[in-house]
Amino acid sequence: MIVAIVNQKGGTGKTTIAVNLAFGTANAKYPTALVDADTQATCLHFYGNQDIENLTVCSAGDDVRETVQQLSKDHRFVFIDTAPHDNDSMYLAMVTADLIIIPTRPRPFDLHSSEKVVEMLRSIENEYGYTPCYFLLNQVKHGTILGRETLDYIQHNFELPVLKTQIHDYEIYGQAPLSGQSVFLYAPKHKAAQELRNLLREMNKIYKSQ
Repeated sequence: MIVAIVNQKGGTGKTTIAVNLAFGTANAKYPTALVDADTQATCLHFYGNQDIENLTVCSAGDDVRETVQQLSKDHRFVFIDTAPHDNDSMYLAMVTADLIIIPTRPRPFDLHSSEKVVEMLRSIENEYGYTPCYFLLNQVKHGTILGRETLDYIQHNFELPVLKTQIHDYEIYGQAPLSGQSVFLYAPKHKAAQELRNLLREMNKIYKSQ
């Protein structure tokens, strides 16, 4: 399964999501690749020099589509961390993907910035056909109504589904990378690890239903 994590706005948590999903499937003993298509190369900086069982971390190179297609031959899961504002790379990642995830914080400015991604998705659908695409609410605060209002906004304005699993604003998402680890390794019993497991199950169910 090839998963593209996309959004044209920085700070929506694309890298955090991509890294932890990749570590999750690798931890479950599945051969996994994490492709860093961001010019900031955050994934490579923190994890590129580590020897991690079942996980390959690499650059997208000059052609993200070709890189991903080669990796998919011997990796059960491939996660693509895309760069904000890089339309060409993001477009190719979305074309190549089996599943597209748009992480967004439940904030008006973040939601507004997602419009261009949705426009790109519609263009890809017209040229290449349907690819399942879901919004993922990220950095959600417990006990606020903003998350519920965001669900209504997405469904009304973008007509795209939203994943049932939500990622909350636990500090551990920032603490784990400082130790060169994922949430799964840093604190496997934390609520953050459980919601990531739930997210992987939900994504796998979507993929198998296609």
